[in-house]
Amino acid sequence: MAEKGNSKIIIVAVLAFLAGAFVGNAVTVMTMSTGSGGTAHQAQTPAQMPSQAPTQDQSGKLVQAVKNHPEDPRAWTALGNHYFDHDRPGKAVEAYQKALELDPSKPGVWSDLGVMYRRTGKPQKAIEAFDKAMELDPIHITPLFNKGIVLFYDLERPQEAAKTWRRVLEIDPEAKAPNGMPVREFIKMALEKQ
Repeated sequence: MAEKGNSKIIIVAVLAFLAGAFVGNAVTVMTMSTGSGGTAHQAQTPAQMPSQAPTQDQSGKLVQAVKNHPEDPRAWTALGNHYFDHDRPGKAVEAYQKALELDPSKPGVWSDLGVMYRRTGKPQKAIEAFDKAMELDPIHITPLFNKGIVLFYDLERPQEAAKTWRRVLEIDPEAKAPNGMPVREFIKMALEKQ
């Protein structure tokens, strides 16, 4: 009988882990009603990602734009946004890096770069990009929330994630993730994991 109870506990633990992993991967960007800090691009969760590959025409026009205007950070940002939207994080990173070399003053571009670093398996670089975005715009909630996601799910530092999400609530007490989950629930989840 005890063996049956233990197997149920293991199943519940595995399901809880899988649910946490799903939420961590699905929630990479947050949209808020306040303090967006003028993001250059509103990032999408995987559920919102377009299912089709970019057309040659779309990609070609944007690539041609950066060839014609290699010193225009807006052209590089548009190319990065295109790659972001079409699930090409490595290419997005390259385009955003070039845009930021030309104009490092855009917190939205830093935030999007952080999301793409996370998607390419570079959580520490993601944290650095989110920190830079927040340095430029301290009430920019998107990179702050995403920093918590990376701390919690990728770096397994729940205490720091909870602290980061508390800062989100200082800016917007009603903050929610794109899936509608209140940030307060993320904090609760982080505290339970400690």
